[in-house]
Amino acid sequence: MNVGQNLVSYLDYCHEFLNVSSLYRLQGRHGRADEWDDALAAVLPSLPERWGDAFRARVRLRDHVVRYVEGRRKRGVRASELRRATRLPLSQGEGRVRSDPDPSVAFDGLLDHRSAKTSFAEDTAGNFVSKVPVTPAQVDRQRYGSVLDILSYWKSMPRFGDVFPRIRWLDPLRLMRSGAAGYVHVMDVASADPQEFLIEVYGSKAVLNGACDLTGTLVEHATVPVNSRSVMTEYDTVKRLGTPRLQWVNAFLSGDFRSYLRLIAPLSTDGRVCDKLLVAVQYAEN
Repeated sequence: MNVGQNLVSYLDYCHEFLNVSSLYRLQGRHGRADEWDDALAAVLPSLPERWGDAFRARVRLRDHVVRYVEGRRKRGVRASELRRATRLPLSQGEGRVRSDPDPSVAFDGLLDHRSAKTSFAEDTAGNFVSKVPVTPAQVDRQRYGSVLDILSYWKSMPRFGDVFPRIRWLDPLRLMRSGAAGYVHVMDVASADPQEFLIEVYGSKAVLNGACDLTGTLVEHATVPVNSRSVMTEYDTVKRLGTPRLQWVNAFLSGDFRSYLRLIAPLSTDGRVCDKLLVAVQYAEN
C-alpha cells in the first residue's frame, strides 16, 4: 500500500471515529464518546500534521456544541471561532462535484425524471437547486444502497408506543455499518422558526464552506441563501408532517454542481414531538 492509500485508509478511520463519537455525545453517552475520541487520537499521529490538527479542532468544536448550553447566540459565537481551525487541508469534493452540470447524467439509471414532480429555485448569481421526490422502488439500490439502508433502519427503530423514534435509540454503529459514515447529519429543529434550525452533528465527509465542520451552524448560514431556504423548507415540512422524505437533488452552488440522494427522517427527544431530524445523503459520483 502506498502513502496515498495509507492516508485514505487512516482518514476513513478518523471520519468514522469522529462521527460515531459525535452521535454518542449528542445522546449524552459521554463515556462511549470518549472511547471513540481516544480511538481517533490513537490514529491522528499517523496523519500529516495539518490533517491531525483539523480533526483535533473538530473534536473540540463538537464537544463544545453538545456540552455547553450557555445560550444559542453565545454558543454560536464560540463555535464560529473554533470552526476556523476545522478546515480539511485537502479537497474531498473530487468525484462529488462537477463544473458543468449535466442533469441527464445525474438522473441516468435513477428514475424517469420527465414524469417526476420537480421543484426548482434559483437566484441571480446563477445558483440553483432542484428536488425530485422519489420512492425506494425508483432508486438503484446497488448505487444508492447506503441511504436506502438508513431509511430501512429508521423504519425499524423501536417506538415503544411513541410517535417518533427517540434520538437516544439511534445506534451510531449501525449507521456506520450502513456505508454512509461521514454523510449522516442530525438537525435540531425544536424551534418554531426554521431560521433557528441548527446543525447539531455534521457528517464530516460532506464538504461545504471550504471543507470546514458545520456542526453548530444555523442551517440558514450553512450554504448560499437559495439552497438554505430550500433546505429549511424541507426540514420544516418533515417536522410538521412527521413523515420521512426521500429526494433526488441537483444543485449548482458557488460554481460546483452536486447530485445526490437525500433522506430526511423525523426523530424526537421525548418520543412525542419531532425536534430532531436524521439526514443522510449519497452523492451520484460516490
